[in-house]
Amino acid sequence: MKKSIFLAIGLTIAINANATVFATVNGEKITEAEISPIVTSAGVDLVDFPKLNDAQKKSVIDKAIEFKLLFNEAKKSGIEKKDVYKTQIEYAKNLAIINAWQAQQVSQIKISDKKLQDFYNQNKSDFVEPELVKIKHIIVNKDEDAKNIITQLKGLKGEELTKKFSEIAVEKSIEPIAKQSGGDLPPFPRKDVMVEEVSNAAFAMKKGEISKTPVKSKFGYHVILKEDQIKQRQVSFIEAKPFIENLLRQQEAENVLRKASDDLRKKAKIEYK
Repeated sequence: MKKSIFLAIGLTIAINANATVFATVNGEKITEAEISPIVTSAGVDLVDFPKLNDAQKKSVIDKAIEFKLLFNEAKKSGIEKKDVYKTQIEYAKNLAIINAWQAQQVSQIKISDKKLQDFYNQNKSDFVEPELVKIKHIIVNKDEDAKNIITQLKGLKGEELTKKFSEIAVEKSIEPIAKQSGGDLPPFPRKDVMVEEVSNAAFAMKKGEISKTPVKSKFGYHVILKEDQIKQRQVSFIEAKPFIENLLRQQEAENVLRKASDDLRKKAKIEYK
């Protein structure tokens, strides 16, 4: 079991469904509806998408664009009238029946409170939220543009600074979601989530401070407003309980479904031709 397995707890940010437009393809919008299957297939909740780093976000958006292009081209070809398409549809229906039946079996699995508590006690060191930093940021293409933004923000404090920073982010940031987020980012740890240059700068700054110089990364020049720094903390059993229950249910489900498959195979008359 990996350390920081509970990192996602407390780091989520709400996303309004189909609100953000990340790109357009021949006039068609790429929104949360298009990126959701790609994000979830990678084992990430859609609400956690904003905390991916810029490279990860672009990779997801590019995959959605590729899917849209291929889908439109395939549809134009008339493939829906071909046997190969009809065969795949029939297989998908059969698979959906199996998946629904498996989900029904899994829903009947119960995990006792004692088992949940024992798991938490045995793995308590894994249920720790690391130190986090909360920032807003603006990304521009040129160092000069970033310096001009810093000059505009100089001398502002508190709500006045936050408001002005968001306005500039909406107007000038090249980050795809900045027009909706105002440059706001969910809290992130020191490593493995945010681009290193931005993370290092953010953790070194004081609360309420803006970066004195542009922070350069491979994505452009960042202007940072540090809003808060949150100390490392032990996540309580009550907070961890839903996560643990889901994890143990998945493990138990694998055992139940494997046994069901083995039992059915033993009862079946199977002949290899």
